[in-house]
Amino acid sequence: MKALGYEVYFAKGLPDGVDPRRYYPETWHRHDRELTLSSNHIVFLNSVNFYKTPAWDNQLSTVIHSNFDLIITSAYHEAVANFLSQSTLPVGIRVFGLHGNHSYSDWFDAKMSTLILQNKNRCSFLAAYDHLVDVEVDFKDMFRFAPITCEPMDSDYAPRLVTDKAFLFRCSDCVLNQTAKASKFLENFEGSGLDFYVYSTDKSKFDDPRNLGVLTPEHMKRLFASLSAMFYDSEDPRHLHYSPLEAMWAQMPVVFLRQGMLGSLLPYSPGKSSNVDEAKSILRRLVSGDSNLEKEIVWHQNALLLKMRNRNNMQEWSVLLNDIT
Repeated sequence: MKALGYEVYFAKGLPDGVDPRRYYPETWHRHDRELTLSSNHIVFLNSVNFYKTPAWDNQLSTVIHSNFDLIITSAYHEAVANFLSQSTLPVGIRVFGLHGNHSYSDWFDAKMSTLILQNKNRCSFLAAYDHLVDVEVDFKDMFRFAPITCEPMDSDYAPRLVTDKAFLFRCSDCVLNQTAKASKFLENFEGSGLDFYVYSTDKSKFDDPRNLGVLTPEHMKRLFASLSAMFYDSEDPRHLHYSPLEAMWAQMPVVFLRQGMLGSLLPYSPGKSSNVDEAKSILRRLVSGDSNLEKEIVWHQNALLLKMRNRNNMQEWSVLLNDIT
């Protein structure tokens, strides 16, 4: 958006229960230095948590409406409700898809759905993937394709040097059903002869020494550089976590199930598997040092990442932003 001439302010509040380490908070304040907003307004806005019900008084309303032309928010109920009920600006709800075949009509309750539909002339769903609209009913006409753009958060990924012949399991259901999902993974992989670590599962809910819990960015990058591969077990056709993309940026091969979204984004990757047993076979080859397989998987991954680069999506975003602002 900055490349298209927009100034972007990042609100600093997070929903309850969200670990800020997963969202690179240090980058948000760095962006503040690039803004032409007054320092007083920045300090004031940084004190507001839009994921809760702020004291939306005249001061907040004045700061919002005098500085901004567009609000883009995640699909959290409280944030959407605050922006639609208290502001008159266009609102884009940024959506990345939900678990299974759930739609955003399922996600929002009846009261919220009514509020959104009442404001459909200034509210849009900005869908990261063009097929998210397929399961929508109530909001179908409000969906706009806003392609996901993916750039590395920084350029200091360590060079790949595998020192631990193990793989990293990214628990795809870490919020909704993390204990059951991680336990199922253990059931499938215990006795396989493969060493592994589990990432992005709350340690308090899944007690195993190989469970690393939520990782800091620095720890995660070290694992991407030193482990043989990532296994991503999602079977959701309309949702993709960010961590497999981060692994790809670090040139780590990702093994995944074809039923999930990566199956449609990387249909010809040799990292694609039809089931867990096939995934084990691919992981064994990678852990054993099959460099040709690793290179082929990474080649397909890099082709996908190239499509997601900012520069290759500028025109689509330019037209979209002109339409909704």
